[in-house]
Amino acid sequence: MIKRLVVLMLFCSVILSAHGASAATNTLTLMLYSDGDKKYFAPSIERFERDHPGVKVDVIMESANYQEKVLTMVATGVAPDVVTGSSDGNFLEWLLDGVVIDVAPYVERDAAFFKDWIPEYRLRTYYKGRSFGVAHVRAGLYPLWFNRRLFDAAGVSYPNGEWTWDAFLQAASKMSIDTNGDGQKDQYGWHHAWKTWVPFLYNGGGGIQDPNDPGKILLDSQATIEALAFLQDMDFKYGASTPNHNFNGSRANTAFFNGKAAMIIRSVSLYGGAPEHMKDGQTLGLALAPKAPNGKSHTMITIGAFGITKASKNKELAWELIKYMVDEESQRYHKVNTGCLTTNHKINQEYFPSGLPVWNHDKAVLQMVQLPMFTVDYMMPTSAITIMETMVNAVVNKNEMSPRMGIEAYMPLIKDAMQDFLAKL
Repeated sequence: MIKRLVVLMLFCSVILSAHGASAATNTLTLMLYSDGDKKYFAPSIERFERDHPGVKVDVIMESANYQEKVLTMVATGVAPDVVTGSSDGNFLEWLLDGVVIDVAPYVERDAAFFKDWIPEYRLRTYYKGRSFGVAHVRAGLYPLWFNRRLFDAAGVSYPNGEWTWDAFLQAASKMSIDTNGDGQKDQYGWHHAWKTWVPFLYNGGGGIQDPNDPGKILLDSQATIEALAFLQDMDFKYGASTPNHNFNGSRANTAFFNGKAAMIIRSVSLYGGAPEHMKDGQTLGLALAPKAPNGKSHTMITIGAFGITKASKNKELAWELIKYMVDEESQRYHKVNTGCLTTNHKINQEYFPSGLPVWNHDKAVLQMVQLPMFTVDYMMPTSAITIMETMVNAVVNKNEMSPRMGIEAYMPLIKDAMQDFLAKL
């Protein structure tokens, strides 16, 4: 009897050890870089763990040098299962280099899951039929915000629907004034912020890259040069743009909230951070970005994405985790708690009319999601992005050279920095 009991105990010990090993293999590692993401995805992760007994999600935070950290972990054999990032050249490069897997087969298998998504947000993670990930819940959408009170004081009509650069310049010029009588302008019609030069390129018929083919560079096109010239003249010829802006988003927000800038392009979720005095139903308005006379309106977006590393030993579970993080329940949670536009347009429509005291808000948002889109998460290496932004800063912010001179001086450097990347495409 004692011998049988000992054998039974040994058998149970083996079973428990095996179960422990199995539990260990069912630990998923999710690597995030934002405290906000950790906070807002926590309910999704909790639901996933509740519905998958024995599976634990280990969240790793890395706010600095995220991409380098991921590559280091891959090289040392401890890669996370799920990674996140922008839909830029690094993420596409990770797909081309085998750091992340192609999730297109998973998306096709679960096509019904994505049926209500805004098409552009689903497709922007694709290249030549392969997909490096699934777009983030929060759809970065960048409309033009304007101060109705400043428009009214200057006798300027609100922008409604598509409008041209000429109308935009006239409005900005009328609202660029000296308000305290010291002989210096202290209120401006337009204030640049993060990436706000990019919409003018696409709305003028140019751009940085073809949104559907990152190997096709548009930066040196005549239309791009003309768009950069228009922005340079806004400031240095017409004085209709805040000087020395440095494309700084925080400075733009401060100027707009303090009534020192009449128009800015910022995220559609800007309302959440606006001061209470601007939420009175008489101050804020939303509009499309202006376009060239012969141009076509586009929508500026940013796209974060979730991908599965090739090294993951639990790819099916990793895919299920991603689905929990972007499903309808998660999208509703983000919609309610952040005021964002979501990638699932069915969820957006559940909250229309929005009831926000912002003139033209719902109409402008619905127009924007139907326009052609481009992402400012460029599909190019970081080194090329740095060179490009140095050139734009020299032209638009500092007036150190003409747009054509800037393109001629910097394009060879940009193309050289992109050479290896383009070869992979």
